Amino acid sequence: MRFSLEIYHSILDETSQPGVNVTMVTASDGDLDTLSYSFLSPAPEFNLGSSSGLIILSQALNAETQTSYTLLVIASDGDKTATATVSVTVRDVNEAPAFDQDNYRYV
Repeated sequence: MRFSLEIYHSILDETSQPGVNVTMVTASDGDLDTLSYSFLSPAPEFNLGSSSGLIILSQALNAETQTSYTLLVIASDGDKTATATVSVTVRDVNEAPAFDQDNYRYV
């Protein structure tokens, strides 16, 4: 069993909304068994379709606090497993400044 790539790369703007597709991982084995996909470690910012291999964003990202994520994905046919790495880069977007109050006074 093996993934089609050892490392998958994706770039998301920090303004990407939850629900956006990150990437799709695919694995195959010689027996044509049904495969299931899972994360090796919890990744709350992302959801992984256990039968499809589709990874989607589940939470908003912030490049000021984290610029990249490394996700380890396991494919299993119930007997054999394979692993792949998904590298997600979070691209900084210049947001409009936020003010604490409506009016300011120069003293």
